[in-house]
Amino acid sequence: MAGRVVAVTGSSSGIGAATARAFAAEGASVLVNSARSVDEGRAVASSLPDARYVQGDITEPGVPEHIVEVAQEHWGRLDVLVNNAGITA
Repeated sequence: MAGRVVAVTGSSSGIGAATARAFAAEGASVLVNSARSVDEGRAVASSLPDARYVQGDITEPGVPEHIVEVAQEHWGRLDVLVNNAGITA
C-alpha cells in the first residue's frame, strides 16, 4: 500500500479507526473522517504517520466531494475509498 491514498469514512473509532490504522501500517496515506467525533478523528489522524482529518457527514450534499478534494489537494490522488460510516439506532 506504500504510495497509495486511502479515505476511510467513519474512522474516528471502532472498525473505521482500526481500518485506518491497518492501511497506515501497510504504508498508505490515510484520510480520516467522522461526522461528529471531531476530537477522536483528529486523534486517530495524528497517531498515523501520514494522515489528514476531514470532518463531515457523508450523507450531506457536497461532503463526499470535499473528502475527495482534500485527498487530491494534499496527496494528488485518491486510490481507495472505504465506506465505513454508519449509524445505529
